Amino acid sequence: MTILFIHLPPRLAADHAADGLAPQCTFALMSDKGRIAQEGSQPLADLAPLVAQAQQVVLLLAASDVTLLQLAVPPLSAAKLKAALPHLVEEHLIVDPLDCVIVAGPLHAGMRMIAVMQRDWLALLAKALLSMGARSLRALPSQLCLPLQNKLASAALYCHDTQNDLSIRLSEQAGLGLSILPGNGQSTAQETLSVLRALLPDGAIHLYLPATEIKHYATLLKERASDITLRPQDWTQTMTEAVTCPIDLISGLSVAASGQGIPWRAWRQPLLWASAVLLLNVAALNLDWWQLRSESAQLTSSMFKAYRSAYPRETVVIDPIAQARQKIALSQAADGQLAPDDFIVLAAQFRAAWNSVGAQIGKASVASMQYHDRSLSVQLANRNDSDALSAPLAKALAGHGLRLSQTSAGQWQITLSGDEK
Repeated sequence: MTILFIHLPPRLAADHAADGLAPQCTFALMSDKGRIAQEGSQPLADLAPLVAQAQQVVLLLAASDVTLLQLAVPPLSAAKLKAALPHLVEEHLIVDPLDCVIVAGPLHAGMRMIAVMQRDWLALLAKALLSMGARSLRALPSQLCLPLQNKLASAALYCHDTQNDLSIRLSEQAGLGLSILPGNGQSTAQETLSVLRALLPDGAIHLYLPATEIKHYATLLKERASDITLRPQDWTQTMTEAVTCPIDLISGLSVAASGQGIPWRAWRQPLLWASAVLLLNVAALNLDWWQLRSESAQLTSSMFKAYRSAYPRETVVIDPIAQARQKIALSQAADGQLAPDDFIVLAAQFRAAWNSVGAQIGKASVASMQYHDRSLSVQLANRNDSDALSAPLAKALAGHGLRLSQTSAGQWQITLSGDEK
C-alpha cells in the first residue's frame, strides 16, 4: 500500500504566512515495497497529485499543535469514555474542550495517553486533503513518531519560515512540543539547546536535525560540553514509528468531516453485480413458485374431476382424497370387509402380539381397551409393567404393520404404521 507522509507546519506558521506564500510541508511517499519513492518539501496545495495517487495519507501534526496528557481514567466502555473525555481534560486546558478533538490511547500501567488539538484546524486540514482526492486519512502527533533508542529521550527540530517547531518524546506514552522563537540575541540553535537542557536537565538526548544544521549545532555542543547526541532526520525511522502510533486524531472527527465513511464509489460496481444476482434469484424463485402453484391447481382440479366422475351425486366436495377414502371404507364395510384400522382388526392383532410374547408377560394383565379415531388405547392393570413389555410388544406389533407408542405410564396407543395420527 502506498502511503504519503506529510509533516505539517504549526498552525501559527500557517496563520502568519505572508499572503500568497503558503508554508512548506516536508513529505515522503512510501511505495508498496516499504521504500521511499519520493521525498521533498512543497506547499500543501502542490501535493494534490501525490495525495490522489497514494492509497493512504498520514498527517504528522506539529507537536506544538497537539497536547498529550497522561491521566488515570476509570474503566469505561468506548462510548462512555468518549463522552467523558471533555470533562476529564477540562481542568488541564485553557480552551473549551468542546472546541477540541480529544482522543484516548490504550490503557498502559493504569494510565491513558490523551491527545488534544483544536477541532477547526484539523477539520480544515482533513477537508483540504479530501478535496484533493485522499482515500484514507490518519493524523498523528509528530512527537509520538520520533524514534526511541535505548529508552532515551528524543527531540526533533523542524524549521519553517516564521516559526520552528520542537518535538520531544520522553517515553512511549509521553511527549510534548513547543515553538522556538529566538530572542534576547540568541540564535535558533542556542535557543533550542537551552530549552532542551531546561526541560531535561539530566539524561542523554538524541536530537534529530536537518542534515544542513548538524555542523552548526555540533560546534555549539562542543562549547557547552553537552550530552546531547545529534542525528540527521530520517524518514525511514519516522515511518516505522508512525505505523505503530496508538493515537489517530482523525477518529475524533465526525464521519462527514473525516471522510472515513463507507467508500460507496469503490463499492458501486460490486453492489450493482450483487443486486443483479439477487434480482435474478428472486425472479427465478418467483418463477418456480408460479410453476408449482400452477401444477398444484391442475392436480387439485383433476382430483375434483375424478371424484365427481366417480360420485356424481355428491354435492359438497371439500377434500376429495379424504372423502374418497371414506366412501371406499363404507363400501368395504357394506360388503363385510373390515378396514385395517377397525377395532376388531386392531384388537385381534394386539391379542396375537400379546400371546407371542407370553413368556415375558408374567402376571401382567390388561385393564381396559378403548377405540377412538382409528387407534386402540390399551390400559394395563399395573402401570409398572409397561416399561418391561413395551419393547417386545412393539416389536411383535411391527410384524403386523402396527406401531405402539406409550402415552403415559401403563397406557399404550396402537395405530397403523403408515397412519399419520
